[in-house]
Amino acid sequence: GCDSFCSYCIVPFLRGKPVSMPLKMVLKNLSNLIDENEVVLTGIHLGKWGKDIDMSFEDLMLAISKENFPFRIRLSSLEAKEITKNVLEILKEMDNFCHHFHIPLQSGSDRILKLMKRNYDKTFFKNKIDEVRKFFPNACIGIDVIVGFPGEDEQDFLETYSFLQDLPIDYMHIFTYSPREGTEAYNHKNLVDKDTVLIRYQKLKELNDVKRKFFIERFLNRDILCIPDKKIGSGYYRALSREYIKVIIKDKIPEREFRAKLINTDTLEAVIAN
Repeated sequence: GCDSFCSYCIVPFLRGKPVSMPLKMVLKNLSNLIDENEVVLTGIHLGKWGKDIDMSFEDLMLAISKENFPFRIRLSSLEAKEITKNVLEILKEMDNFCHHFHIPLQSGSDRILKLMKRNYDKTFFKNKIDEVRKFFPNACIGIDVIVGFPGEDEQDFLETYSFLQDLPIDYMHIFTYSPREGTEAYNHKNLVDKDTVLIRYQKLKELNDVKRKFFIERFLNRDILCIPDKKIGSGYYRALSREYIKVIIKDKIPEREFRAKLINTDTLEAVIAN
């Protein structure tokens, strides 16, 4: 569940308040997955884990870190205000933590963020990304962004584009605004026409492609820790790095985590490292 009530989102009305899986159950479930290569911690609002049971997300990650599970751990999306310095310090000490963060933004315009009822401005968000970068310089950092929110004019979009252009992120999940009956935004009258929305979407998609390519190029000829994903053809295998890079290897790959070297950033070809 979620109780943030962003003006565009129907989830709080459908799923109710956040409900946390008890810590003992979390640890037991993780213990039952020791044969897995990777486990993703996920939830409608992951960072609010523990709020209803007098605990915190920091408590959760500290408890998990002490177990030294044999698989690596990846987090699903976390809100910017829930990524505290203490959480980052705990994650930094975890040998099995995947250096990959997904942090929803939604807009680079403070005016639109306020209309969306997001609880931060772009300066706070930029500072949070910078803080994550200090702890994890080579982490993959992704965001969510919505284009075409009611009332988003050209200046708002230009502010968003400029903000994203300068923001040290590596990919974007881009969404066009979709009205949900029952939300506050559903009653907004100043809708953005579809053609304009699609143009803005395409511009951000092109920016995303540039950022993603730049990120992957940072790993050229470097060793990355990978796990097998799936066989994709005769003698070809796909593997996933801790930084969420999906590489292609022309060789049978180990069943557990292994080192690979990225040798081509266009095809994402990699070889098993010695």
